[in-house]
Amino acid sequence: MNWGLKKQYQKSYINKQLKKLRSSAVSAFENDEKEIIKISRTLRTFKIFKNIDKGKIVITLNYKEIDQIEKLEIRNKKLLDAKKAILIGCETGLRYSDMNKLIDKNIQETNGVKYWKFKTEKTDNIVQITITNRIKYLIDLYGLPKTDYPANGVKFNRDIKEVCKLSGITEMTIGNKSKSIMIDGEKTIRTVTEKTHKYNLISSRTLRRSFATNYFGKIDTALIIAITGHTTERQLRTYISVNDESNILRTKKQTDNFHLERTATTN
Repeated sequence: MNWGLKKQYQKSYINKQLKKLRSSAVSAFENDEKEIIKISRTLRTFKIFKNIDKGKIVITLNYKEIDQIEKLEIRNKKLLDAKKAILIGCETGLRYSDMNKLIDKNIQETNGVKYWKFKTEKTDNIVQITITNRIKYLIDLYGLPKTDYPANGVKFNRDIKEVCKLSGITEMTIGNKSKSIMIDGEKTIRTVTEKTHKYNLISSRTLRRSFATNYFGKIDTALIIAITGHTTERQLRTYISVNDESNILRTKKQTDNFHLERTATTN
């Protein structure tokens, strides 16, 4: 842990590596038929950084900003591809690696409603994406979201930043970004927290988080979780960094709507 901090890694990254180390050691121990390997009794419970999600900076695009992107006129083919991916990514909640699976052969239909169904690239889970009126509108306008971007996402991230910049998403915002810094006399890349133009903080992950954030409290949480892959609402709230006060607004809105519908029916 101390070594990781000295090397200026983020605590979340250090925790991830510690958990990998623990998992590898436990796996080796459990599969050691010759009983040569020894591990500490406390290996499964060793200390890691706590509460790293508190105060986490999550960058998303709200619908005002998404509308700015939609209104932006672009002639450059690559940037037009990036614009299309932003709009559909914010509407489907898919990872960048799965966007090219939104194709005709993956479309199915139930009760007259069409949807995409396929296995995700990262988790191999089955996901279903309903073709809503909003998604149909975007497809009619820009075509299916298939792009020619390389799988590593480097150029894609660069282009979506440019689209956001051209769309006027330039407010100064505190966030995390990759930056070249000197550590022990050597130049290396680290994630640093600093104030910069918001478009510099936009990445492929932003689209997925924007979907979850914009629709949280607007549609059933179970429908969002089915797409993001989280197992509980608590995990989802941490992912999108929604504060507990949001429950107050959700409770009032849903309770008031329930009684409006109930009294309208009885009357």
